[in-house]
Amino acid sequence: METLEIPSSHYSSVMPVWVVCVLLSSLIHQTEQNGYLPPVKYVKVYPEENDMGAWVLNVEFVENTESENRMYDIEVLRTEQMMRVHKETIYVKAHPTIHHHWKWTSPLPLQCTSHSVRLRRRDQHQTSNWSALYTYKGQDLNASSPDFYPQNEYFLVGSNVTFCCILKAENVPSFRSSTFTIRISNRTFITEPFQFDSTSKNKNLFCDDHEGTTFFIGYTPDDQNLTCVTRDLSSVQCSWNSGRETRLEGLRGETKYTLNGRRCQFNPCVQPENNETSWTLTAQNPLGVMIINDTADPLHRVWLNGPKNMLSNVNERNATLQWSWDEQKYNSFSIICQVELNRNIYNKTFSGTGLKSFVLEDLQPVTDYSAKVHCGSSEHFYIWSEWSKMTDFRTKEDIPEPVDVWMQYLEESTYVIWKKHLTKDQSNGVLTGYKVTITDTENKTSIYHAGPNSTYYSVSSVNETGNQMISVSAKNSAGLSPPASIIITRYPASRVEISRINGSNGGFDIVWLESSSSTCGYVVDWVPTYSHEKSAVQWKRIPAGHLNKRIESEFLKQGVRYNVSVYSCTSGAPQLLQRGEGYAIEKKPFEIVGNIKVKSNGRNLVLSWEKLPLDKHGGFMLGYKVNIFHYASNKTEEQYETKNTTVHLKLSPGSYAINISAFTSAGEGDNATFHGRIEKDILEMILATVVGSSLAAFAFIIITFMCFKWRKWLKKMLYPDIPKPKLSGQWTKKGIYCSEMTKKDLKCEIHEVHSVERTALDVEDGTFLIRSTSILLPANDLYQKCSEFPDVSSFSPGTSFITLDPISSQPFIQNLISAIENPSYNLISQESINISLLSEPALEMDDSYHPTPNNVHNTFQNKDS
Repeated sequence: METLEIPSSHYSSVMPVWVVCVLLSSLIHQTEQNGYLPPVKYVKVYPEENDMGAWVLNVEFVENTESENRMYDIEVLRTEQMMRVHKETIYVKAHPTIHHHWKWTSPLPLQCTSHSVRLRRRDQHQTSNWSALYTYKGQDLNASSPDFYPQNEYFLVGSNVTFCCILKAENVPSFRSSTFTIRISNRTFITEPFQFDSTSKNKNLFCDDHEGTTFFIGYTPDDQNLTCVTRDLSSVQCSWNSGRETRLEGLRGETKYTLNGRRCQFNPCVQPENNETSWTLTAQNPLGVMIINDTADPLHRVWLNGPKNMLSNVNERNATLQWSWDEQKYNSFSIICQVELNRNIYNKTFSGTGLKSFVLEDLQPVTDYSAKVHCGSSEHFYIWSEWSKMTDFRTKEDIPEPVDVWMQYLEESTYVIWKKHLTKDQSNGVLTGYKVTITDTENKTSIYHAGPNSTYYSVSSVNETGNQMISVSAKNSAGLSPPASIIITRYPASRVEISRINGSNGGFDIVWLESSSSTCGYVVDWVPTYSHEKSAVQWKRIPAGHLNKRIESEFLKQGVRYNVSVYSCTSGAPQLLQRGEGYAIEKKPFEIVGNIKVKSNGRNLVLSWEKLPLDKHGGFMLGYKVNIFHYASNKTEEQYETKNTTVHLKLSPGSYAINISAFTSAGEGDNATFHGRIEKDILEMILATVVGSSLAAFAFIIITFMCFKWRKWLKKMLYPDIPKPKLSGQWTKKGIYCSEMTKKDLKCEIHEVHSVERTALDVEDGTFLIRSTSILLPANDLYQKCSEFPDVSSFSPGTSFITLDPISSQPFIQNLISAIENPSYNLISQESINISLLSEPALEMDDSYHPTPNNVHNTFQNKDS
């Protein structure tokens, strides 16, 4: 609820009706005393229009609230449908004014349909009657053509907007739309609320084929950081950041600016200076207004324009920069300037009233420079101006810096040495050569000239005895450098013991004792020990009072031996204090040993080789390694380490590979390999054969003697006697059965029955077997044998059957056996014959010997049971 105060001038316009008001007031008071709340009267309803149309409905009413607080209920309805769209209870504090004001913002344009307002008083639980309806008429009542609201409007991101379409009465029955789906009056249709988020874009919306609208979604102005400065000392220039983009398009959507009430364009906004120290910027678009402020003294906010028309005046070691200003007032203004020289800020600033030039000092001769300048206020510095354009210049040549000279003794010659190349800062131009001045002890002077690429000059041939002073000057187009001098002798007279020095982290740490002869410090020089290159020496000058120097790895090579010397700098010739040799970093030898020679004498071998060249050692030599590899055993049999270049070996016969390598603390170098074979000695072979044979014969004799001596024991252990079987029972007669094979030959079978007794068990296990032997004999021989034994019981040549008496036929059987064993008739075949009518013999064995039951062998030797 907002109260609307009416100015006193308005009361004069209502004085004619004061009597009516008093009467009404008294009537109301009387009514309230009777417990009845009268309705609210004197209500006025009207819209509040802006660039976006009519959305706000204003309600004014007249009530006397001077004595007490009042409460009112207010309702807003859509008139045609009498649909309530808003209800609110408002509180009015006691106030002398009798005019009150309340406003309501509609969710859709008020033109879409008529809206009515009514009020009533409220006192705790009592309410008055509603007032009459006070209506604001919409455009749907008398529109002669279709209308669309809102029309081409701008909306804030995040807004909820409802659109309406007003149709002609004749078009309503046929109206169909997927967008305008809600009917709020006879001729008006509205949409569901549109939610416009940050991703929403501008869009066209149509009611029918002809009516539509374009709506825009965006933000209010977000301009920030207003800053006002003066650039020409006559006006004020204000600038700011636009902030977030509004996203509004079209002429109506652009942001309009005013500065202190004066229209201006966006960034920068320039206005004449009128002693203002406070500025207010108003930024406005259809969605809102942004106001920002800035306060300052313009003379404390001076932002100069950049220098113009840069020029340079150049010498050998300085240059003057000059420029001009485009503002007349700068000539009387206190200015400070800064220079960027070769992309680095110069270490000095320059200031003055109307400053237009300054001098750059400590420049290098013959050097290209690029410079640019910016300036600012020196009294109240605020900000640097823009940079001037870049100006380029080149300094002139100057005489060279003094060269650094030293000496070198090489192969009994003396040389004066100077640095290989002067740096750009030292040469101060293009060197054209060197001037060498030699003065002997008699003050005789000789002048020599060396080319620009020279780094040494031999002085041995000039004066063979005495000291000499050598002065060297470099020269270019600007002249000669100051001379650098050194006093040297033909060859150094002082001798010192050379010690061994060890490297440390790739360099040398050199320490020496203080010398009383030193007047200008010390010099440490180093040179490869085995180098024959002139001017290979390097040196460093050490100030007095310092007694150590580290030679870094960048000046040294790995695996190279260096001579490092320390000299005291005196008023005369330098004096050698100490000297050492060593390797900054030791490496393995660089080459293999060469020229291997071998001398052999039987199994004795003398192996020799040449030493490695000194410059190929790579480190301090620790010796040589000799590895002997035997091919037959496929392994290294022996290893030797020696410091000599000769080794004596004694090898067994066979093929060998002998590897020889030099080694340092860093490891072994590559192998040099010798392949050879050691043959066997003839005398040794004969001796070995004789000794071997003798030993074998002696062993055979010993074994034979032992076997003879222990033969019975051996026979018992290896071939024990087999116990003979004992037969029980009676023997039957033995018989020989012969059958005629041919007219000349007979086949005879000899049968021997073991026993005539048998048992049922014998029959089952087959112990009654008979031994049978067959032989093929000449018939005449058999007949002759049989005639020699008249005791044969029966013999019938026709039947070829012989029957033998078991006892008397023994000689005949022996005679027959001898015939059987005749090699020419040894055609014996054995077979087992089952004689069912004979009883089986039973065997009795001694010493637990049991022959196989199914193969009983009878040798035909008769034994009585």
